[in-house]
Amino acid sequence: MMKCPTVLFAPPKQGGILQSSGFLDLKSLLALSRTCKSNTFDELSLIMLIENELTRDHGVRTMEEAIEFWVDACDYVYMREWLKRDRGGENGDELRRITVTGNMLKSATHFEVALCKMLHTVPESDRLQMVGWRDRRGVLLHYAALAGNVESIKIILNFYPESEWLRVVNERGGDQRTVLHCAASSGSLACVRAILDLYSELEHCRQAVDVKDLSGMTVLHCVVESGSHESFEHILSLYPESERLRVVRKKDRYDVTTLHFAAGSGNPQLIKTILDLYPEAERLEAVRWQKLRETTVLHYAARSGNVEVIRLILALYPESERLQAVNMQDRFGMTVLHEAAVSGNDQAIKLILSLYPASELLRIVSMEDNWKRTVLHFVIEANSSKSIQFILASLPESDRLQVMSKEDDGGKSALHHAACASNANSLKTMLAICPESERLQAVCLKDRGGKTVLHCVACSDNFESLKDILDIA
Repeated sequence: MMKCPTVLFAPPKQGGILQSSGFLDLKSLLALSRTCKSNTFDELSLIMLIENELTRDHGVRTMEEAIEFWVDACDYVYMREWLKRDRGGENGDELRRITVTGNMLKSATHFEVALCKMLHTVPESDRLQMVGWRDRRGVLLHYAALAGNVESIKIILNFYPESEWLRVVNERGGDQRTVLHCAASSGSLACVRAILDLYSELEHCRQAVDVKDLSGMTVLHCVVESGSHESFEHILSLYPESERLRVVRKKDRYDVTTLHFAAGSGNPQLIKTILDLYPEAERLEAVRWQKLRETTVLHYAARSGNVEVIRLILALYPESERLQAVNMQDRFGMTVLHEAAVSGNDQAIKLILSLYPASELLRIVSMEDNWKRTVLHFVIEANSSKSIQFILASLPESDRLQVMSKEDDGGKSALHHAACASNANSLKTMLAICPESERLQAVCLKDRGGKTVLHCVACSDNFESLKDILDIA
């Protein structure tokens, strides 16, 4: 039997009692709030709105958090349509009829209260068909598991006979993922437990965990990629200790191991737990392992941007091998420094650059990937002004414009990319650190199409930034 969450009562801070029918929208609550003595609208009213329209699991405490949460929910197009359902005609005196669609339900899997209300509007005879809605990525249950919402999972399962539950959770999505894969990817221990609890025998749990999706990822790969240490430990506990190393050594179809995924998650505790499963003599070989795309565990660690994780992996290499390890390019031409630049974390970039002697800095900062992108191209994309400042400051003044001027395979320099970015801080940072005598040359630099850096700024319609940049130049 489907049950909507209990109706809440909440008193606004400034007088009066605001009672929710469970079907109030923001417009209605604002209207009701005018009856309060101080004519205010406080966070308790907004939290009540969230709990009666969206979810009880929100973590909201302040007015600002409540507004942000509501706005984020409205970013889902179909949720926005649902949340506007109580707005009637021009005078607001008629309720607008709304037909719940599969896409609307998919969006609502993030919000169990909304999901329950939507299904409540569907004729009872049609509800089982609606919860079985499918698109190319999977059924509604896949989306509830990906959202990490255990209450949504329970609501959907309760529409099926209990004898059907295992069949439904074992159903494959378009990428051949089961519901358990999706729950693992969400990082939600509650969701992982809820699915595993459906299996009556431990061996069946292990079989479900070992199922591979289209890319060869097991449930353990998915949970490690999510960075959830507690979910990882729960799944690992299904196996006897003698089997655990074998399980974590499994690779996906691209030769990615759990260590790669753990490093990419940026969770040092997770990496330590996995490394502890390996005999000490095998740990260096494990992190040296290059997948088919020639990407090492250190590449993944750098992309996470977590300095502790990078230090942890580097510490496994003998000091004499560390420079070689960070210099290694994968199949796409990416070095460890490129990957750190993708993260935009200036501390990660500082750590990696500190391994190089001063004589090598120009070479490594100028090194290109397969698309001729340098480290500067990536930190601009990450919108990290601090990283830009540090990278350029590490070079002699005479080399800075040279690095800024290097073109990618699209014929655009780092300066042009910064000029085209919506945030002009990157370009301002680059020009400010450029020798004063070379700034005019920098803004007049042309790309392959003949556009100058100044043209790109002007085309962005940001006249304030244009003025600032002209002042610097």
